[in-house]
Amino acid sequence: MKVSIVDLNNFSRYPTLSIGYFVAILRKEGIDVEVCSPLNFGVHGYPRTVKQPYWKRFSEFLNYWMAVSRASLVRRIRDTIKNWYRPGGNSDQIRITEAVEALIADTPDVLLISAYTMYHDICKNIGHLCSKKGIPVVVGGSGFYIAETCREWLETCGITAVYSGEPEQHFIELISALAKEGDFENIPGVITRNKPFNTAQPLTQLDSPPFPDFSDFPWKNYPNKIIPIMTGRGCEWGLCTFCSDVKTTSGRTFRSRDLTPVLSEIQTQQQRYQANLFVFLDLKLNSNVTLWRGLASGLSKLEKPIKWTASVHVDSRNENGLSFHDLKKASDSGLVRITCGLESGSESVLRHMAKGVKLSRMSKFIEDAHRAEISVRITCMIGYPNETAKDVLETVNFLRKHRNQIERVTLNRFANMPKTPIESKLREAEKEYPHIAVKELDISNGIIPYENRRMSSTAFLGAAYQLISEVNTINRKPLLEKAKEFEGAF
Repeated sequence: MKVSIVDLNNFSRYPTLSIGYFVAILRKEGIDVEVCSPLNFGVHGYPRTVKQPYWKRFSEFLNYWMAVSRASLVRRIRDTIKNWYRPGGNSDQIRITEAVEALIADTPDVLLISAYTMYHDICKNIGHLCSKKGIPVVVGGSGFYIAETCREWLETCGITAVYSGEPEQHFIELISALAKEGDFENIPGVITRNKPFNTAQPLTQLDSPPFPDFSDFPWKNYPNKIIPIMTGRGCEWGLCTFCSDVKTTSGRTFRSRDLTPVLSEIQTQQQRYQANLFVFLDLKLNSNVTLWRGLASGLSKLEKPIKWTASVHVDSRNENGLSFHDLKKASDSGLVRITCGLESGSESVLRHMAKGVKLSRMSKFIEDAHRAEISVRITCMIGYPNETAKDVLETVNFLRKHRNQIERVTLNRFANMPKTPIESKLREAEKEYPHIAVKELDISNGIIPYENRRMSSTAFLGAAYQLISEVNTINRKPLLEKAKEFEGAF
């Protein structure tokens, strides 16, 4: 039996973790597997949060102004420009389609595609190629948690099925049924034209799959050899009103691995790939404080030291594992970069977001992480439904206060994601948000468009420019020397 996997995740700094798990599971069962990574064919992903030139503040503000403009012509122009540069554009389509055509020349028994919804057109081309050769195709990814999206893909892409949820516990059963033309429609998570939407239950035994196998990825095409790893799925907090991560594939409940196999995996991957850079992909690595602290102790005892990065949540638990003592131990064990979600410098906005963050505690965390010689990265948001120009300026002031301690800021406009608490509230409590007009689901991008009239006001535009400028000022700084190998990684 032979299985081909097409990886359409647009990361450009390290392999895709889920693909590594799938390959390992298949090879453990003696199944031949081949991975098609677009990086092998000149299709590059997009680095994140890199050092910016001064002029970037002007282009970012122009992009913001066009996005929030109430003039439909301006928005159409922006959308056209955006489509020129988006991943999965015409040149990407041609290269990936040609690569897949070569991949299926030997007619594999099953073809799997891991994709974001932005790759709809490419998947349609792949489906067409496979249908001519009678190869069953299954598409999956974090975006397939919405019934309307799954139906759209089943109707237009020429694919056999869409998978929703975490497939590890049913993976071999699904592959075998597809290859032998057996009954696969009753397998949890499988969605077909004849079967209603359903999502597989979350995997509870996270240490049951074998360690991921990344040997098929084009290591020579990555700037640095970075190994992805995950110690838990979901988020211990799980209440942020805007967050779609807790609704998607691996975020619906919080589950955690044991420390011993995590440390064993790190040592195994070190030996396999001769690598000492690791990125922890947990939504919040300190969700399990015991494991977070155990990592700092365990990693410091490794025979071959590593450098690592992580995301954490600066929540209001008495013990969230982020004291200066904890951060110093993590730094001593190799933690060189840490990310957390500030989102806003306004207490009012944070309460509406249900972030569970106090600005005083966030300030102390940033100061302590910087003092522990860890590169600090912050995420921020502009345009949350209750946000005013005054709130934006409070975010500016918070960032300015910590300018010398923060090394990178990722600034995003509020995205109205399906199935999130704020999406439901915007529809049900229209009187609370008279300045917002909610539109219908954009199936191609997996978001619900909206118009926030407040964001195009003169006061808000002025505040937005100040915020973008402050972010640019911070992002022009050089990274801490020991963290430079992770530049643009996440």
